[in-house]
Amino acid sequence: MKIIPICFIVPILLLTACTKGSNNIKNENDILGLNWYSEKDIVKHKMQDYDLKSESEEVGAAGEKQTLLEYSGVTLYDRPCDLTLCFTSLGLIGVNYHDANGQYQEWIEQITSVYGEPTETSEYGVERMATWENDPLGTGTSIYVFYQENDVQISFFTDETGSEMA
Repeated sequence: MKIIPICFIVPILLLTACTKGSNNIKNENDILGLNWYSEKDIVKHKMQDYDLKSESEEVGAAGEKQTLLEYSGVTLYDRPCDLTLCFTSLGLIGVNYHDANGQYQEWIEQITSVYGEPTETSEYGVERMATWENDPLGTGTSIYVFYQENDVQISFFTDETGSEMA
């Protein structure tokens, strides 16, 4: 008799695990199925179907050396965007979509429908920003939506603590 309840419990647990996994797959699509902290060459290989516009190096706001890969022909939620991938000594830490059509409120609504309400919003003159700092794509991740002069940037970032300083 005790075997029958186990037969019912195991499939329920498997279905629950599969449901949780499918939420993660949806989130991975937002970062093009790339893995945080991947090396630049691995990411370039995975991105070979997109047009690499430029590769550059700069010093980030915290003083760390960054490599930026800029792509065109990318979409986020079926909208065309340009893309900038940000690498530090840790690997891939940022995925930044750029929409030159400037539909800030529509992007806020879209990201909110997937990740819930932003943890913070702010406005400085014509510039606006919404932030999701509740680990939306796993521990140590954040999402930012910026509006500046008709350009919207949607950024997915992971923790960059430990990046090499320039």
